[in-house]
Amino acid sequence: MTTALSQACTSNSVSEAIKILSDAPALISEPLAWNDSDGKELTTPAIFIAIDYGHVELVKAMLQFFKGDTSIDKLKSGSGDYNALGWASWVGNLEIVRLLVDVADATVDDEALELSRESGNAEVTKYLLENIDLYSNLDGDADAIMDKACREGDIAMVRRMLNFGYSPEQCAQGPLFIAMKCGHMDIVSLFREVGVEINLDLGGDNSAEKFRAMAEELKEVADENSLADE
Repeated sequence: MTTALSQACTSNSVSEAIKILSDAPALISEPLAWNDSDGKELTTPAIFIAIDYGHVELVKAMLQFFKGDTSIDKLKSGSGDYNALGWASWVGNLEIVRLLVDVADATVDDEALELSRESGNAEVTKYLLENIDLYSNLDGDADAIMDKACREGDIAMVRRMLNFGYSPEQCAQGPLFIAMKCGHMDIVSLFREVGVEINLDLGGDNSAEKFRAMAEELKEVADENSLADE
């Protein structure tokens, strides 16, 4: 039966896959052997097959089997590396990602976000950013929150942290250079507005020289932005 389910998922036979799962619902969590479109042998639960092949209607139909203790978040690929949303984020099918989040209540986490970025799926990344709580696992750590806001380009959170008392002196350390490195010039400009000094004395090794050159360029842009606002 597992072979039949694997074949049904690969071939996008929605009716056959749902019939098999209706007769044996526990199979939704069982690892199945299958080959991806490149011929690579994999072992994952059935929904990963549908996700990998981009079978939207099959994914939608299979979501009915995720209820109670059978959570989409708990389901892992055969190696245990990824959950279903992470797999879908890497594949980059926005419609499937939406189904997993909106219908199956999959939790959007840092892993899914990073996988979408690594694979260059800009639309998926944008959607995940709209549905993730970037700071839920930071336990109110102000430094960690500010660093992450600068890394993600979350200028609203940066403003909030500044309004709540995060000092310019604190920003002159990690947060400023994180924002620079990630190219978030709006945050760099905001830091300059509140009095954060851009210090380019980074030492003399090659990596520091490269970063100094980048920082000089970013500072020029920040100066231009400041003049334009006057």
